[in-house]
Amino acid sequence: MPFKKSDLLHNMASLPSAIPGRYLLINEQETAGACLTMLRDQILYPDDPLAAEPAPPDYFARLEAAAETSPAGSNRTLFTPWLHGERSPVDERTLRGGWHNLSLRTTRGDLVRSVYEGVALNMRWLMESVEGFIKQPLDCIHLVGGGARSALWCRIHADVLNRPILQVAEPIYTNARGAGYLGALGLGLATPETLNGEVPVAAVYEPSADNRSIYDDIYGEFINIYRKNHGIYARLNRPLRHA
Repeated sequence: MPFKKSDLLHNMASLPSAIPGRYLLINEQETAGACLTMLRDQILYPDDPLAAEPAPPDYFARLEAAAETSPAGSNRTLFTPWLHGERSPVDERTLRGGWHNLSLRTTRGDLVRSVYEGVALNMRWLMESVEGFIKQPLDCIHLVGGGARSALWCRIHADVLNRPILQVAEPIYTNARGAGYLGALGLGLATPETLNGEVPVAAVYEPSADNRSIYDDIYGEFINIYRKNHGIYARLNRPLRHA
């Protein structure tokens, strides 16, 4: 962004960047990949008396395969990823996550896929505030970090956000690559314009028109879950008073 700006309501701000005269919009949802870790450590492979075996080395591959058995929308099973409160677009430390709309027909595949989708739905909620902040829509989104190694998660993000998702190559090394780019800028060996074409993209995921109405419907209910329950979470998670 070309200027300093803050949005206290949605806990966002533009901060000075490494490029003189340019500002970087910073915001963050609290948990994403940690939701998959919670699923492994607390639900599927916990270290407790009910445990049958430890998590296999290919846990994430198996998790994705299980999620693929469920259709887009997880048969209307919704997961809210607020396992450690939330930062943006709402700053509420007492928010909590959970599964919603479970029935006797809900499968493990539904539960797993809904976690992937819940993170993406939360991202859509955040994206709306971001686009309002910058006063323009995002043309596409680069996905980086550990979650970007999942082809399924890239497809889900494309469908939920209705934006092309660019899966950056070797996404786990984004921080190291960025540090190198910043060094090149600082030494005068590159410009922002020349670096724009240097980010390697492994794949591009286009939104599926077939899934548009499904995710639009459940996104509306995702927001309703927040609106109708955040007061309950606040009361349940307020500090206890000791006599």
